[in-house]
Amino acid sequence: MGAAVILATLGTAAAAFQIDPDVVTRVTTSAAGMWIPAEVSGEIVHIDGASARITARVAVAEPGAELEVRQRDTGVIVVDHTAGRVSLVDPALHEVVRSVQTIRAERELVDIGPGAVVIGAGSEFGLVDLGVTTSSSADLGDVINWVAADGDHGIAGQTDRLVDVNHDGEGTVTPVEDVRVVRVGDELMEIDGVTVRLHGGEDRACLVRPLSTEAKVSGHDSGWIVVTDQGLLQVADVRAGWCRQVRVEDAPVDLGRAAVAGGLVFVPEPDNGVVHIVDPRSGRSSSHRVAFGALNLRVRSRGEFVFAYAADSVFVAVLDENGVVEFINTSPEDREFLAVLGDSGSTAIVGGDDDAPGVGADDPYG
Repeated sequence: MGAAVILATLGTAAAAFQIDPDVVTRVTTSAAGMWIPAEVSGEIVHIDGASARITARVAVAEPGAELEVRQRDTGVIVVDHTAGRVSLVDPALHEVVRSVQTIRAERELVDIGPGAVVIGAGSEFGLVDLGVTTSSSADLGDVINWVAADGDHGIAGQTDRLVDVNHDGEGTVTPVEDVRVVRVGDELMEIDGVTVRLHGGEDRACLVRPLSTEAKVSGHDSGWIVVTDQGLLQVADVRAGWCRQVRVEDAPVDLGRAAVAGGLVFVPEPDNGVVHIVDPRSGRSSSHRVAFGALNLRVRSRGEFVFAYAADSVFVAVLDENGVVEFINTSPEDREFLAVLGDSGSTAIVGGDDDAPGVGADDPYG
């Protein structure tokens, strides 16, 4: 199968914004830091776990753009779904060092692997090298259901086949039904309905029931694969070889892609601003409201903490196994402030202007 190739090399730079070190002074027990998209302002911000404050922000897109962010050895990779652009941010210089145009991605159809960024939109397939210097695209004819980055190649899953595409736009087609490929750390795992195995390798674990077409599959550095499907949670530990099925109490059918931290699964309700914390071994779960009127609430984990954020909110909620630890305001217009939720449920504002609005456990927006 041949397809036209689109190549581009662009050089861009964006201004870095430094944060006043006196704004927030709380110190936490975790040194984990994470880059999070602040879509309202078109930036990415770095939240430092050691100081519980925003330590840097970088302008990467127009305000309101849909962004996906991953940190790799080469730097911070930013996918701008709105503009159809992939950028490389130097985390030390706090600036965009390279950027390349690609297809406009659908949010769920992006995989940022160790060697490439893979993007799907309808039947279009985009492949960007991780150095963010070249981009190729091809029309695969049929609708793409999922994508995965495999080295410097990309895999597209369609209804009854897998297509492996390289940077020349050439693809290898494998007829197969009901198969998905998901990243677990830097390994790719294959799910053929009920069984999980290394991509092209031996069996490792099994899921307890087949996936529906609406299922959201996520792989994690912990070695877990988590499937949220019709209000049901399925977890497979591909290293230990066990699997569990848990129905999330009081959860709607539409659950988002999960995160894993501390042996627990954190599952968002994308349109309700709620995160469910589930212990797959005991089946116990708890629910925590982290936003109000949130749109497309997402969760990502780093060390023992999970970060929950939404496109239309300037707040990031930081959760641990007990629920919300703190809220961080990512808005560039005001001085950042932090809400600390203690064991008693009381709230303290650390840093920020004297007239900054209060933030409470029941209403993080004051």
